[in-house]
Amino acid sequence: MKNTLRYMLCLSLLGGSGLAYATEGAAPHASKESTKEAMAAMAAMTAARSCIFEKSPGPKIALCTKAIHVIQGASDKNLLPTVFGARGSAYFATRRYDEAIRDYNEAIKLDAKVAYLWYYRGRAYMAKNDSDPAIRNFTKFIKLDPKGAAPAFFLRGSVYNYNKKEYTKAIADYREAGRLNPKLKNLAAKGIAYAKAHLAK
Repeated sequence: MKNTLRYMLCLSLLGGSGLAYATEGAAPHASKESTKEAMAAMAAMTAARSCIFEKSPGPKIALCTKAIHVIQGASDKNLLPTVFGARGSAYFATRRYDEAIRDYNEAIKLDAKVAYLWYYRGRAYMAKNDSDPAIRNFTKFIKLDPKGAAPAFFLRGSVYNYNKKEYTKAIADYREAGRLNPKLKNLAAKGIAYAKAHLAK
């Protein structure tokens, strides 16, 4: 059953009757294998939802770990990048940056086109003061999501400014961040002032 998880997600919107239809009497000619696959897809979807919507980092890590195990047992593994990313964010929230980076690595291996994974991995590297990987990840995010790139420009500018001491690049990034998102203009202006003061020395 192709794209089983997405199919089951749509059915879940129908409520309990839709799920019952999918697993019990919907397809009288369905094989035991396809029924088993549908049940595995339902379990994977339920586990993923529990992981994604949990807000407290500790329980989130546990739920996502369980979800990863469940999804790996399903034929459709489309939710794995999202769940690895969710657990990575929970690790980040508890300052377990290496573990966060490992989860983002796994998620990106599975789907490198998901822009936010690069952004959050960049943040994790930045939190470790690992400047070059942080810059590379923010740069990749900017390429994948240019319209939503203001935060990445701002953070990349901060890495250039305070870690790399590359003030001209920092100023350019801060200006672009402020252009894309006027709410960042005040913060960007402070970064620009810092960079200009050090350029003048």
